[in-house]
Amino acid sequence: MLFAVIGAGLPEPELAAYEAAAAAHPDGNLPRQIARAVRASMVDFAALAERQARLIAAWGDWFADYDVLLCPVAMGTAFPHQIGDGHGPATQIGRVLQVGDKTRPYSENLFWPGLATLAHLPATVRPLPELLGGLQIVGPLQEDRSPLAFAKACDAAFGGFRAPDMSG
Repeated sequence: MLFAVIGAGLPEPELAAYEAAAAAHPDGNLPRQIARAVRASMVDFAALAERQARLIAAWGDWFADYDVLLCPVAMGTAFPHQIGDGHGPATQIGRVLQVGDKTRPYSENLFWPGLATLAHLPATVRPLPELLGGLQIVGPLQEDRSPLAFAKACDAAFGGFRAPDMSG
């Protein structure tokens, strides 16, 4: 839905740039989906809005049994910025990152924060150095205090925020 909105105002050369950047990735993966989404019609967007409504309802059902969802913030820890190939979303689609022993599309970094964002769910990110990164705490729709309360409970269990050692 985000890229359908972004694409609605883009000139043809930028739309083509999305497609060219996505062409380096296999069919069916996120960069290819983004390239299709920037050219979404109003009918396509309405179908996406319907899927979003079903997703929001499904999360509502899930949160009937659980207080929060714990998940990663991103697919890996911080990585060096890649700017040698230009700037902007179309350029980013062509980029890849090494995650463990696999090469993944850079755009997959949108997955974990997008999980909450698409369904309008509140989320709090809490650093957890023990996990080499952070923890995303997602709560039920319109219950912003739930992830905040869990983050506070993490402070009690793990100690408050500690700045990372930047000396090395």
